[in-house]
Amino acid sequence: MMRCALIDIGSNTSKVLIAELDESGNRKVLAQSSLPCRLLSLNKDQEPGICELATARLIDCINHFKELMKAHAVSRVRAVGTEAMRRAENATRIIEEIRQRTGLNIEILNGEQEAQAVADGLLTDGALQRLDSFIALDLGGGSMELIKIRQRNAVSALSLPIGAVALAASIEQDPQLPIGAKSVESLKFRVLDILRERAHALPRAEGPLVGCGGTLVFLRRLIEMKNSRTDAEITLTGVIHFLEMTASLGLGQRIEKFPDLPPDRADVFPYGLIALSSTMQFLGRDSLTHSYHNLRHGLIFQQPLG
Repeated sequence: MMRCALIDIGSNTSKVLIAELDESGNRKVLAQSSLPCRLLSLNKDQEPGICELATARLIDCINHFKELMKAHAVSRVRAVGTEAMRRAENATRIIEEIRQRTGLNIEILNGEQEAQAVADGLLTDGALQRLDSFIALDLGGGSMELIKIRQRNAVSALSLPIGAVALAASIEQDPQLPIGAKSVESLKFRVLDILRERAHALPRAEGPLVGCGGTLVFLRRLIEMKNSRTDAEITLTGVIHFLEMTASLGLGQRIEKFPDLPPDRADVFPYGLIALSSTMQFLGRDSLTHSYHNLRHGLIFQQPLG
């Protein structure tokens, strides 16, 4: 029996998944934890690196995860970084500092590796076993991964710089203020331009749309509270509804009206919905199925593990 942990260092949050693999190949999730740890700045003019404060937060997160792993007697651990680490000019120095202070080696995934891991993770979700072919979407802070899956195999994958934090940082906007309609439309056009340039073949792909990522987790939570029922289906109408509601409010009002949105999520949440609604429209899908399975599920039992 083997107990493994996968630490996922994202642009907005850092997460750990702890799972067990027995002699028969059966997998069991033992614990999960997600902590706010924004590595990308919303300041458009800031140098494209990870600052000392963000590094300190990340080290605190890793130490918290190490305590959790110790409590579950984890024997093997893998830590990966995604878009924030890919973009940071000082990533090499940050990785070395983390290694010295925590003993953890961080591997930076390229966009294709990240997208493939998302596909592998979604395919472990029992609720999706009936689906053979579909388009997968993972909406993170720094990037969005789009993967075409045919007969339960990933046949193409894209990583696009249209994550929630990346979009928020791309415009001159005081995060305390409402997002004006003009800014929303401008960002929608920007997302659509990127999709037309790099994902032009995807609208013709067969199958439904399946999605994961932090924006979708909190969107689903808001929809379920509104409808008083559990439902993995998220409609384009619902996405646009919450986009219009959250974008029209300043940050303080947004947090007050939607207390389930933590401050580190509330400031970029509408931007995630801009990326999501534009992508759904581009793909010609009026709904998607949300999954809690993700990159971590796809990587946890893969090599290399330390």
